[in-house]
Amino acid sequence: MICCLVLDHTLSRRDWMTRFFQSSGALALTPFVCSGLDESAVNGTDNWTPRFFTPEQNVNLTALGERIIPGSGAALCNRLIDLVMTVEDASTRQGLTEAIAAFGSFAGLPRQEQDRLLVEASGKHGALRPHFDLVKEWVADTYWTSKQGLRELGWNGQVAWADFDACQHK
Repeated sequence: MICCLVLDHTLSRRDWMTRFFQSSGALALTPFVCSGLDESAVNGTDNWTPRFFTPEQNVNLTALGERIIPGSGAALCNRLIDLVMTVEDASTRQGLTEAIAAFGSFAGLPRQEQDRLLVEASGKHGALRPHFDLVKEWVADTYWTSKQGLRELGWNGQVAWADFDACQHK
């Protein structure tokens, strides 16, 4: 279902996110998202292993994500994507694993080669463009809904307000 949503440009971002969480088994994610991650998870000292991705896919996804959106590695986007993949349908899982595989051993490439590959892949007529778009969409949506991404967008941690200063109808 995600592949269909990514290509449907008529959906608003809010509608897309609503459908994303509906199709992703949001209830399965609630404990993970709400509990947050402890310091050992952030520092990488925990013994986390991917539930869906192979170790190589996970390393490549993390490297791709970090080059596309710096900070996505620290936000542990790969872990949330891995968790979502455990409840996604087979075609969505296959699409993302094929997209990651299209970049080969991305994590092992020198930084300049990674950049060259991503510039080429993100070009209008790049052969890797569909794979790039799919990986970018997953990483972007995961990052911009993470605590780090939301803070970068100006979120201050507050989830409710008594009133809004700009509201004319007090």
